[in-house]
Amino acid sequence: MTTLEIAIDADTEALHAVAESFPNIDIVYKEVANALPYRWEVQLIEPRQYLGTIALTAAQICQPDTERRVTLRREFLRILRETGHDR
Repeated sequence: MTTLEIAIDADTEALHAVAESFPNIDIVYKEVANALPYRWEVQLIEPRQYLGTIALTAAQICQPDTERRVTLRREFLRILRETGHDR
């Protein structure tokens, strides 16, 4: 695994940890031929429904882990708030 793949896996795990607090919410990493930005979809599990996309630019993916995870968490919560699933 490359350093970038390890970072993406760790970020995906961190997003899953946040999503565990919200029943029926799932996070799915979407690889688009190694293209930027890196994307995660926020989805309802049942019924399966797309809620939004978290996308990181090259500058954001290069941030230190803690800053990047804050950005991911903030974007995740923004999507839930905008779709009314933050309760």
